[in-house]
Amino acid sequence: MSAPAFAEPLPLPLSPSSDAAWSFAPGAMLADTYRIEKLLAQGGMSDIYEATHLRLGRPVAIKVLNAEHAPKDDWRARFGREAVILGKLRHPNVVDVIDVGEAPDGAPYMVMELIRGVDLRAAVSAGRRFSPGEVASMVRQIASALTAAHALGMVHRDLKAENVVLCEAPGQPAVIKVIDFGISLWGEGPRLTAERCVFGTPEYMAPEQAQGQNEQIDGRTDEFSLAVLAFTLLAGRPPFAAESPLAILFQIVHGAPAALGPVSGWDATGCEEVLRRGMAASRDERYATVLDFADALERALDSAGVLAAPAATSSGRALATATVKMRRPRVMRRLLAATAVAGALMVPSAPRLSGDAVPAVSHVRAKVLSGWTQLAEGVGAFVRVAR
Repeated sequence: MSAPAFAEPLPLPLSPSSDAAWSFAPGAMLADTYRIEKLLAQGGMSDIYEATHLRLGRPVAIKVLNAEHAPKDDWRARFGREAVILGKLRHPNVVDVIDVGEAPDGAPYMVMELIRGVDLRAAVSAGRRFSPGEVASMVRQIASALTAAHALGMVHRDLKAENVVLCEAPGQPAVIKVIDFGISLWGEGPRLTAERCVFGTPEYMAPEQAQGQNEQIDGRTDEFSLAVLAFTLLAGRPPFAAESPLAILFQIVHGAPAALGPVSGWDATGCEEVLRRGMAASRDERYATVLDFADALERALDSAGVLAAPAATSSGRALATATVKMRRPRVMRRLLAATAVAGALMVPSAPRLSGDAVPAVSHVRAKVLSGWTQLAEGVGAFVRVAR
């Protein structure tokens, strides 16, 4: 995978300010534009706050590098690069960055759209089970987002259930948002010191990632993680499980994923083959792209007869669902309609005749109608068989 050269450089590490007394407390004003409302989440690298854009009256999320890492140039550069990455992606399945800056205490921040939803880990932990059609739609949307990143030479490197948010609105198909590109690799960006370390979440790491072979990491590494996520959503359990993170990594590198087995009463053999290929130990044995994986998974679910009715996804494609199965019958129904119209046009019009000719023409007309009716019934029978 090659990446294009970008004209503009990555943002340089910012210099910490001396105003250490400032904090992201509720009510604090940032850049005379954003009023801090509350803390939403805390992570190992950054904290996220809900705020209000005062001029627009719009709620936003502000991600700020936390106090532990804010003084470190390498982490500041990584944080700044994530903002650049998200700013370039501009994809409907990727959280959008609105603004970037530096807080009065010197901490770099980025302002993002505030997404309302639940991450997939929380959803699964709460006992929610997704239908095969829902899983196919989510995999398609994630694959579309990753494809946009890969086209820019970026690899997410930390795709997992926690970094996928499910946003639902009344009357609309669920929309996926992929978040947290904080440890992504960018082919054309400067190599940061931490990139020589092993980063990621053990349960989702591809073998090349688990072994620290960063030069081998490309889009197929994200594909491995996506296959793990798809397996987990379908089965309600991960394909790799052990008592410790090191044991999980050993299993990923030297073992094989668990069998998917029967899922809710349907034969998942074809689906399991797709997932195993997506989680192949060698990246060369996986699908060439994440979209190829998504296509194969949809075909397998469709063949198993469990792909739900078609629903448009944000990638612009419709799921390959029952629409495919109904294509032939729809054509035959059109043929049936055309046959009926043609038959009606070919029958003589009785009112134009009079006298002794009327009974004869009526007899001919009845014969013709009988013939077309038989033909129509035959076409109808073919439609029923085709289904």
